[in-house]
Formats: sequence, structure tokens, C-alpha cells
Amino acid sequence: MLGAAAGKVAASVASRIKPAAAVPAVDELKDAARAAYQRADGAGVQIAQPSFAAAVDDIAQAAKAAGIDRTIHPKATAAVGRLEEAVGTAPTRKDVELLRRILGGAAKSIEPDEKRIASLMIDKLDDFVGGLKQGDLISGDAATAADALTEARGLWSRARKAEVIEDAVGRGENRAATSGAGGNTENAIRQNIRAILDSPKRRAGFTDPEKAAMSAIVRGSSVQNALRLMGKFSPTNGALTALLGLSGTVANPAMAALPVAGLAAKKIAERGVTRQIQHLGDLVRSGGSVPVSPLALPAQQTVEPLAISIFSAAPRIANQ
Repeated sequence: MLGAAAGKVAASVASRIKPAAAVPAVDELKDAARAAYQRADGAGVQIAQPSFAAAVDDIAQAAKAAGIDRTIHPKATAAVGRLEEAVGTAPTRKDVELLRRILGGAAKSIEPDEKRIASLMIDKLDDFVGGLKQGDLISGDAATAADALTEARGLWSRARKAEVIEDAVGRGENRAATSGAGGNTENAIRQNIRAILDSPKRRAGFTDPEKAAMSAIVRGSSVQNALRLMGKFSPTNGALTALLGLSGTVANPAMAALPVAGLAAKKIAERGVTRQIQHLGDLVRSGGSVPVSPLALPAQQTVEPLAISIFSAAPRIANQ
């Protein structure tokens, strides 16, 4: 009876939350990115030496103005060196993309100041590629290459970030399964999401809305946390809790409402985390085009009415 009653209350959560619009899967994003890179290659771009040399000088001067120091910022300094080594060549699209990847490695530095300088250099290189004119090229179509590269980078970034989230979810599920505490799956996933936020390197690349969605999963709303606390009375949390619920029923039948309410609250809290994780994945894979998660709205509009319904329904369930 407890499971059926709790299931009815938890099922009402689904009816209150509309599913997000369809978004591409990780494999679909990667396929689209590869296709965009192929279009960029098909443009046959080869940059003229003078134009590329001027761009590298502009990047180096911007880094100098930003305060780059070879001792304090070794990765960023090495990246500038790699750019300068390429001066005198007529780089292709792939050559420029490789140089950008080197700059990206420096931008993953855990030192905020070095990350700032490397990110500035990436922006300057992207501005150069995005602003290429036919006069800057030995061969190829500048506009086609620039548009295709921008699209490809965005798609690939979304795919890689989605993989980070999926990995966090998968490891959380595995840890909960091996510990024999399947009910702790959501907590294990929340801990893994927190680990992403706590790591400057791992959270790099995520947008502010994406980081806000992760923070919402980790912190939870006041109502969600209250539901988790109430869920500790669920009989599924251990034999002792169940025993206390049964013994209390003998002395006072109304006490039967407590484990029912606990089980329902636990299920709703777990479903809430599941939906927040789904929203985070949709947000990342869609590039930020999905609606605001219902669980990101004020609690009065979403979870709070459900919590109230648990308490109001519990006495009726106890008397059945």
C-alpha cells in the first residue's frame, strides 16, 4: 500500500512538468560537427603568409599588453612560441585549428590569470579567422570556411560537455549500484556534478546558465531539501525505519502516515533530481535553446504544492 500511495503522489510530478523539446544526441552533434569541418576543408582555404604573420603579431602584442610573463604563465608563453614558429608558412584550415587547440590547452590552466591571457589569444585568433577576406588567402572561399568552422567548433563543444555530464551520471549510478544502495543514486550523481563545479579545469567551457543548472542540482531548493529530509522516514531507507513505522502504528494508527509521507517525499525528491539532470543535458546539447527547467522556477509554482499534498493525503492513506 505504501508503494502504491507514494507512486500516485510521485506520478503527479510528471503531469506537472512538460518534457523539453527534442534535442540532438551526443553522436548526432559529433556527426554534425564532422560534417561542418568537412565543409570548411572543402572551402580549400590557405592563408597568405603576410596576413597570417600580421595576425600572429597582433595576438602576441595583445598577450604582452595583458601582462604575459614566461615564468608566471609558462603554458601561454609556449603557445605564443608555437604561433610564432608558424610565421613564414601559408597555413591551411587544419593548421590553424591545430594552433587553436594548442592555445586551448593553455586556456585550461588552473591559474586564472594564465587562463585569462590564453583565452584572450583564442579570441584574437577566432576574430582573425572569422574576419578573413579573399585578399588574405592564397586559395579557397573565406566566408564558407569561417562559417563552417564556427559551426563545427560550437557543435563539438556541446558534444564534449554533454559527455562530461553523462560520465558524471554514469559513474554515480555505478557507485550507487556497487554499494548496494540504489536509493542513493541521485545523491551520488549530485556529488559528481559538484566535483565538476569544484574543478576550475573541468568546469571550463560551460556557460553561466549551464553552471547555474549544475549548481541547482547540487544545492537543491529549500523545498527539495525539505523533501529529502522527510524522505528519511521512508521505510526503504532501512529496516530500522520500517520497524519504527510499524511499531508506531500499533500504538497510534495515525503514525502509519509517517512512512507513507516519507516514501512519497523520497520519490518526489528523486524524480526532481532526475528532471534537473535531464534539463542540464538538454541545455548543454541544445546550446542553451531549451526552456527554463520547471524545477528552476520558484518552489511555490512547482514542488511546494506537491509537498503540501503529501501531508494532506497522508492521514487519509493511514485510515485506508
